[in-house]
Amino acid sequence: MNKELEALQNLRHVLRDDFGFPFNLTPEYGIILQALKRNEPMKVDLETKYALPYSGTYYDCPKCGKPLIKRHYNYCPDCGQKLDCGDNYE
Repeated sequence: MNKELEALQNLRHVLRDDFGFPFNLTPEYGIILQALKRNEPMKVDLETKYALPYSGTYYDCPKCGKPLIKRHYNYCPDCGQKLDCGDNYE
């Protein structure tokens, strides 16, 4: 867990919205949490791949499942998830 996500988890017990409800029940908390989790790298399954003529090899995004990932991508071009494709390139 990154330090920003950990800080948000710690603040959820302290912060309250304008009506006195805990911050973790507000829509803003969900948006912030989702954005922070998107920056946590997710491992790409390199066993499942699609070879397209003249385009190379593509892999599925571990978050959205779309076959848009090339091995050298750091982020999914569709959902923005940070990716971990390993150190070895084909």
